[in-house]
Amino acid sequence: MVAHSLWEQPSESHDPEFTRRANAATSITLLLGLAFGYLVLYIAVLASMALVVPDQTMTDSLGHPAGVWDYAAIAWFATSMATVVGAIGSGLESDEVVSKTISRYRPRSPSEVR
Repeated sequence: MVAHSLWEQPSESHDPEFTRRANAATSITLLLGLAFGYLVLYIAVLASMALVVPDQTMTDSLGHPAGVWDYAAIAWFATSMATVVGAIGSGLESDEVVSKTISRYRPRSPSEVR
């Protein structure tokens, strides 16, 4: 939010209350998007592992019989790493690209509409 100037300063606005609501909406939207994306990616990684990684390979690597919790832990680790790498990658995007992407969805204050 900060890197791409998505957080608006109330002191720079003509309507501080609107700015506060817009910042709250932006924060909630990003958090919900992150949570939903993480959950979908976790399910996809877990399903892929169940289909592709043989139990014997897991057992040989772990040194004990592989269980559901072992698959879940590895899927959690892979999903977390992918999320961090994605966050780093999104931080490298230019402000213009980010602004263009969200500009049609971002609300305008009542004073800007007039």
